[in-house]
Amino acid sequence: MSKQIHSDSVFNLTPDPATARREERLSSFLTSPPAPLLRGEGRGSPFPCREEERLSSFLTSPPAPLLRGEGRGSPFPCREGGQGVRFNIPLPQPLTHKERGNTPPSLAGKGVRGIGLILLAALVAILLASCGGGGGIPIEQTVTIQGLVKRSDTRGLPDTGTTVTIAGKTVQVTDVRQNANGQDYNFEVVGVPSTTTEGTVNPPQGSSDSAATFPLPPLPSGGTVYIGEVYIGPNTGIARATGRVVSAETGQPVQGAKVTIGAFSTLTGQTGSFTFDRLVAQTDKGTVEATGFEKKVFAIDPPLAPGDNDLGEIRIAPPVSNEPPGGPYNLRGTVTLQGGDSPVGTSVQLLDADTQAQVDSMVITQPSGEFRFWVPLGRYILKVTRSGYITFQQEVTITAQNQPVTVNVNLTR
Repeated sequence: MSKQIHSDSVFNLTPDPATARREERLSSFLTSPPAPLLRGEGRGSPFPCREEERLSSFLTSPPAPLLRGEGRGSPFPCREGGQGVRFNIPLPQPLTHKERGNTPPSLAGKGVRGIGLILLAALVAILLASCGGGGGIPIEQTVTIQGLVKRSDTRGLPDTGTTVTIAGKTVQVTDVRQNANGQDYNFEVVGVPSTTTEGTVNPPQGSSDSAATFPLPPLPSGGTVYIGEVYIGPNTGIARATGRVVSAETGQPVQGAKVTIGAFSTLTGQTGSFTFDRLVAQTDKGTVEATGFEKKVFAIDPPLAPGDNDLGEIRIAPPVSNEPPGGPYNLRGTVTLQGGDSPVGTSVQLLDADTQAQVDSMVITQPSGEFRFWVPLGRYILKVTRSGYITFQQEVTITAQNQPVTVNVNLTR
């Protein structure tokens, strides 16, 4: 026999006014959190004043996720952060017998407990995010950039008042200093985002120079980056360059050679060719390194101009001994400067005597002033230049294949 339920036995599911008001306040608080309250206010609030002030502030402006090991000022204790501020939120309690009236306990507290569980779940999720757990917003990675500003026309230091701007940070160009690696610099910009791609050299007020943009190499995630020389003055800006690296012994292309111009490097392809899309205009030298060859420091004369630059062939040779080489004969010599100054940085070029085209070049890197070339037989113009000194030019003819030709140069002012 089936059981029948009489109408007078059915529970009254309509909440009493007290229950309805309490649930309405909680629902309104979750969907539209109140503005932070002043101390002493809060009557009629579902939470005590002090707790509501903390919770309201947290809900309207939640903190950024914390890194592992941090946690000071967090509204929650962080297991790995340790020093969080304890946040106690009283969860809604089931209605009392008086508030409940005739409503059965199993139904009267269900709505309030459901809202309380939703609130608790949300707070736990935020707590986990703020205590690590693999989430969070990554911190921006920055570097310190050092470089040396020069004038493009004199190759000397810029006018007083020149500044450098990178990523919105502007610094004054100072006197020349040396970093821990012995590199000269006269500006340093701290806190540059690693995604930054260029900077600007700004002339002082009243100068006829224009601001000059310079490119930055790909930046690491941290540390100090030395970018070398950047320029202000005529013909400054961003340059492009192409060229080809070949063996001085065979004339064959050298694949995989590392070519460096300024702060930028690239590798040669199968044909020995290389391309740079962004270089500092007015750069006047570069280097080539390849397995089985001597490191070559080559001159760029004239210096890189804004736009396209064809550097032609760059010849590199095997290590040279004092014995006559077995391939094309080399030309060697030394450079000295009047007054005993160091010849390091002096440019040495070999030009075709008939066309004046550059055949080879290098920059003196040793205090001894030594230079060496491997070139085919023929007539050349040896050209040696240094800022502040008279340019040296002399015709050199390589006619024999049994001994090198030696030319020693003394530059005068």
